[in-house]
Amino acid sequence: MAEINNALYEKEAQTWWQEGSQLSQLQALNTGRFGYLDKVLNALRINYHDLKVLDIGCGGGFICEEFAKRSARTSGVDPSPATIVEASQHARKTGLDINYREGTGENLPFEDNSFDLISCCDVLEHVSDLEMVIQETARVLKPGGIYFYDTINRTFLSWLLMIKVVQDWPLTRRVPKNTHLWSMFIKPEELKSAMTKAELQLQHEIGLGIDIDWQGIPAAVAKAFTKRELSAALQPVQSGTIQSKQIIYMGWARNS
Repeated sequence: MAEINNALYEKEAQTWWQEGSQLSQLQALNTGRFGYLDKVLNALRINYHDLKVLDIGCGGGFICEEFAKRSARTSGVDPSPATIVEASQHARKTGLDINYREGTGENLPFEDNSFDLISCCDVLEHVSDLEMVIQETARVLKPGGIYFYDTINRTFLSWLLMIKVVQDWPLTRRVPKNTHLWSMFIKPEELKSAMTKAELQLQHEIGLGIDIDWQGIPAAVAKAFTKRELSAALQPVQSGTIQSKQIIYMGWARNS
């Protein structure tokens, strides 16, 4: 049975902020994420500078740096030591005050009721114990606090795009095999069940779309396309442009 390749993030830790690297492409998802989260917080009349925020599975710090730029008091946690070093160095270079800690979602190195908002994006489909991660999230989130997440749905379309196109087929592959496993993708109702058990109350959920440039794909095929050319044809877009939850979906919940 195949095992997920989470070691990739330690091995490639120095490439998080290298333009054109596989890991740096993940920054593109922030447009949709923060387009959505900004609207949520605006509707709730919550200012970022009033928030103490944690990003679980922070990687190189793409999400943490967005929070810090918005004046939130920001922490990030990740199991990869090399990734934490890279994230910390980049924050210092950019003059951002971010507290990075090594740790896992199953065992967060923080006190109970520590944070006003917790984000967990592009992470849940990588963890070994989803319910434990959600329980730990609820433990360190303050009562009434906000849980913001995105993950990948377990559907035929996610299998076709995220597994076959993005990592299996040689001509279209953008990431190594087993970067994701389809069996670890999470249906919305499964995530809602785990949140309900942890007393996190789902408030809203929406698709984080993949904008496919169908006109660009035939041109790339005609050129015997490279990975970079296909990558340009498959781009994440802000929620609201494509709202289907068939591939990536995101949402927010409140802690009881």
